[in-house]
Amino acid sequence: MLVLKHLGTGVRIPPPPFDSLRSLMAGHSLDTTVMNERIVADENSESNALSVVEGHKTIMWYVYILQCSDESYYIGHANNLSERVNKHNSGRAAQWTACRLPVKLIYNEVFATEEQVVKRERQIKKWSRAKKQALITADKNTLKELSRRKTKNSF
Repeated sequence: MLVLKHLGTGVRIPPPPFDSLRSLMAGHSLDTTVMNERIVADENSESNALSVVEGHKTIMWYVYILQCSDESYYIGHANNLSERVNKHNSGRAAQWTACRLPVKLIYNEVFATEEQVVKRERQIKKWSRAKKQALITADKNTLKELSRRKTKNSF
């Protein structure tokens, strides 16, 4: 069983963004090679989900948003979320967070590959603070409104 833990107000962990893992978690078989296999979480870490399919470990990737002591946001990615947050809080991660301690994890998403997580991290970094806040609070209406193109049509 994949264990995903709620980390606090406004923090959500969506299901992995690929159908095969979602199908396996629901108990459906994809084909005879993965039939009856289980998805499990790493018992030693609350926030470092590992899936096991046919005995092979697959590390899950996380994009995360930290709130710094000055109320600024820091966006990053990691494959071991709890370890990365601890590094930020010890001042051994990014310069931005090192001088704005302590930091608090306020949002994260789970991805299957590093390529996917880097793409999402870059996307979020381009957003305005208001749009990031809408994402953090899961305010879909505000997020949709802020996502609308601000330029006029060039017809």
